[in-house]
Amino acid sequence: LKKNIEVKCNLKTEKITLSAIQWIEAMGDYVKIVTSKKKYIVLSSMKGIQQRIPEKHFFRCHKSYIVNMEEVSNFSQTTVFLKNKPIPLSRTKKEGFKTAWSSRY
Repeated sequence: LKKNIEVKCNLKTEKITLSAIQWIEAMGDYVKIVTSKKKYIVLSSMKGIQQRIPEKHFFRCHKSYIVNMEEVSNFSQTTVFLKNKPIPLSRTKKEGFKTAWSSRY
């Protein structure tokens, strides 16, 4: 299993520990990678970043959000609750999310 992801951020390469990522958010041509300590703004598509992170630990719960399944504390019909932030859960991703949630361990 990969432990880190390297991304270009502010003209330099940053190494981000995958387990530190809480969520990833789309911002036009960029994505915001949020960790417990820092936010990284990276020139990438959601699809591009999604292909570089392990599917088992991350789930795209909305067209604009990918969550780290280890950070999820609960979920409802429309929302994934991270330890410190509610994230939207789209109708089309709900069943896949339930499956991913139940097969975490």
